[in-house]
Order: sequence, then structure tokens, then C-alpha cells
Amino acid sequence: RSARPYFVDKALEYDPLYIHVGGSPQALQDVKNLKMADIDALACGKNTFWRKKHKPIPNNMYTSYSALIKEANRKKYKTSSKFKTLLFNERDTKIEGKSLEFIKFPYRKSYVSEFRYNKDDRLYYRYVNNKPHKDEASGVHLTAKNIIVQYANTKVIDNKGRLEIDLIGKGKGLYITDGKMMEITWKKNDRRDLTRFYDLNGNEIKFNPGITWHQVVPSTMKIIIN
Repeated sequence: RSARPYFVDKALEYDPLYIHVGGSPQALQDVKNLKMADIDALACGKNTFWRKKHKPIPNNMYTSYSALIKEANRKKYKTSSKFKTLLFNERDTKIEGKSLEFIKFPYRKSYVSEFRYNKDDRLYYRYVNNKPHKDEASGVHLTAKNIIVQYANTKVIDNKGRLEIDLIGKGKGLYITDGKMMEITWKKNDRRDLTRFYDLNGNEIKFNPGITWHQVVPSTMKIIIN
């Protein structure tokens, strides 16, 4: 993806190599000002990023782990880091909440993402426009053990449809796991601070072990649930 200020806000939480394909003027300035370990596909050679012909531009840009590490070493970036993480239970733990078999996020009429619960393996399977969302290389249907829904104030800021998403501060959300959903809150103090999630009593949430999908939605979105 191209860089955006809200992607920078999330990336900074993990002190990463920030890898992107160009970006908005504000995001590119942020990357420079914040002295991020920047790897921009539009400033790299074909040995680091390359396009494939089975998809139209701009959705056909590829790279690899080894190519990125080689470029990071060339730029003398550090390739390890220390950062804070969310809290996780050692084993699967049930939560108190409403039953939830599916949840849909209608970003627009032409793009609706969805998770459907499978009771057998206790995982949520992701769909886009009613079709299974599968990994391109393996063909495996994407799943999540945990889903974090984070409501954030969002607005369009220019005639190209660029967004401003408020990820710093506090707000409301949902935590979904094992067929249950509970209301939560979130808090992020500054751009480099890790976003933390809390129950309605103010206790930081411990998530269940497994893949955790972080779904940011406009605060005005009408989510569809069973």
C-alpha cells in the first residue's frame, strides 16, 4: 500500500522497517520527519520490488523478505527491534458477551468485508463481497481467532478521496472471540504509543492465543451482526 498518516500511526507502534509504495504528501513528510526506517518501492530498484502481469497496476507490486532485508542492510537500518505488545492469555479463555455468528463491515456498496464463525474450529473466516478471502500463494482461507473492532472518527480531506482517521486519543470498540462479542474501549496516547484495549470496567484485555485481526471502522458505520 501507499503510505498514509494513519498507517504511519499504526506502524510506529512497532518500530518497524516501514515498507510502502509511494504515499500521500503528508505521509511521506511524516516518514521523513519521524526518521522512520523507510523502504519506498518507488525509490528502490527492481531487485527489491517488482510487478507481476496477472494483476493490473497498482495491485501487482511484489517483494520478498530476503529482498527487503538486503535493502535494509544496504541502507544500514537495524533489522531487529524492541516494542510493546498486547496482552494474551496462555490458553483459550471464554469471554462474557453476546453470541456472534457473523459480522459485516459495509465500507461501501462495492466493498463489504465479513467474518463468519465456525463452531468446529472456533475460528472466524473472512469473506469479501460474499466470497472467501484466500491467501494468493497458498489458497488458504483467511481466519482469525480474535477480531478487534476499533471505531475511529474518519473524514475525507481532499478531492482524491484521501482520509483522515483519528487513531490517537480514545474511543469505543468490540472484542470478538469464540463466538462471543463484548464492548470495549481503546486508548493511544501519542503516535509511537501502542494502542491498548480495555473492558468497560477499565481492565486491559487479554486476548486469546491466535491470529488477531484489527478492523478499524468509521465511528458512524452501521455494522451488520446476526
